[in-house]
Amino acid sequence: MLGLEVENRGDKELLRMLPVIKASQTATLSYHNLTEKSCECLASALTSKVSNLKALDLSFNTLKDSGVQLLAAGLAKPHCRLERLKLSGCRVKQHGFAALAKALKSNPSHLRELDLSGNEPEESGVFHLVDGLKVVKCELQILNCAQSHVHPYKNNLDNHSWAEFGPAGCQFALPAI
Repeated sequence: MLGLEVENRGDKELLRMLPVIKASQTATLSYHNLTEKSCECLASALTSKVSNLKALDLSFNTLKDSGVQLLAAGLAKPHCRLERLKLSGCRVKQHGFAALAKALKSNPSHLRELDLSGNEPEESGVFHLVDGLKVVKCELQILNCAQSHVHPYKNNLDNHSWAEFGPAGCQFALPAI
């Protein structure tokens, strides 16, 4: 497991550590003061043929929609083999959720776990994400949307059950209503 434990964390340090991240199976980069600037480099790392990265934790960085859109572009590529992605508390809103849904549609067979807890997708972001989960080959097994203000929209999903998505269904971690 790789966790960047350096004093000068941030976008510049990530760029310096990119070869190590590509060689690792797990990169824990939560609370590293990363911004959307890091996401383009990470997206490139995800699609590299030499990348071994299976799990990426970017929780509690200020990635916002713009950063997640860049990251999602990498997730959508067929060479991306990432299985677990944690984006908890990254200030992701509707456009970031829509980009992740598009990535799930484009490359549905690898991502197994997605943590989007602590974000604010708004209703349209939730609908985009649910639409992305309806892809027949979507292998997502765990979707954590706790504390993401998703539950007010849960009952508005026309004729769709939250547990029906994916071949074996998808376990949702939602707050109790």
